[in-house]
Formats: sequence, C-alpha cells, structure tokens
Amino acid sequence: MAEVSALIAAADELVRMETAEVVRQAGITDITLAEGDGLSERNSLKYDVIIMVLPLAESFGLDEAARVSRATEAELVLFVPKKTYDSVCERAIKYGGMILPRNIPKSMAANMIRMAAVKKARTDALREENKSLRGAVDEVKVISRAKCVLIEYLRISEDEAHRQLLKRAMDKRIPLGEAAADVLKTYEYKK
Repeated sequence: MAEVSALIAAADELVRMETAEVVRQAGITDITLAEGDGLSERNSLKYDVIIMVLPLAESFGLDEAARVSRATEAELVLFVPKKTYDSVCERAIKYGGMILPRNIPKSMAANMIRMAAVKKARTDALREENKSLRGAVDEVKVISRAKCVLIEYLRISEDEAHRQLLKRAMDKRIPLGEAAADVLKTYEYKK
C-alpha cells in the first residue's frame, strides 16, 4: 500500500494509543493523534484516513464528523459505542464513512481501516482520471470552436480548417489545443 496518513481523534489518551496500534496493524505508519474536540478542518485536510472514536470530550462528535466529511476528501471511520450504534448509523450514514461498533474485534477493525485506505486511493485515482478526461474534453471543445471560427472567417471546409490547425501546431511546435487557442485569440478578438 502506498504511504497513507491517518489522523486519530479520541477523547482519551489510552483509546488513541490502542486505536493507533490497530491502525498500524492495517499497514499505516504515518499516524497523528489528536484530542477529539481539537480536530480542525484545516489540519484534517492533509490526511487520507480520519478515524474518530466517539464520544469525543466536549460533544458526542457527530457534528465534528459531518464538518470533517464536508471539508476533506479523507475517508472517515467512526468507532461508536455499541448502545448508540444503530442511531448513529441512521444519522451519520450520509457522511459516506465507515461506522463501526467500538467493541469490534481488532483484526476486523484493522481490515476495515485498510479498506478505507484502499477506497481513498481508488477514489483519488478516479478523481485524477476524471480531471484528465475533463481536460481532454475541454481541448476537443477548443479545437472544434477554432475550426468553426476558421470556417466562418476564411470560408474553408472543415477538413481544410483541421489541416490549418495541424500545420500551425507543427510550425510552432505546440500542442493542437494550444494552436486552436491561438486561432481563437486571433479571430475572436476581431469580433
């Protein structure tokens, strides 16, 4: 597994240390411990997995979990008391994280944390692919618009407009999308 960072928030120092041991069993070594209510949105942005052991010191922690869920792209894992597990699931399922009872066996908890880390990596890969595809679609739109501009201003065919764009790109040794953007600057400025 690639280097994964985890933040553990819990009210009690012993609980934080025990949870850190479970996180290490999951294969994560970059671990930060925080007091439960000391969890700030800015600090939580840099972590891949955020583990909250509820209840936190000052509050139960669902509001903090909701805030962290909205503010970060981290995978959220909530450990909740067995007696409140069902009610927390009903309220917190929309946060998109994993909700686990605190009395879950350590090996199962480690597996769930490992799954959260894998899910984070897959989600990040999909985000990157989506970003790349959006860039490609945007480039195709610019090229198509540049062809239309050339067709309109020079009264040429689409094939000829495409050839001119390719020639401009080759002559200037720039990507086709950049050549299309140059055409748009040149001809759309005249409007």
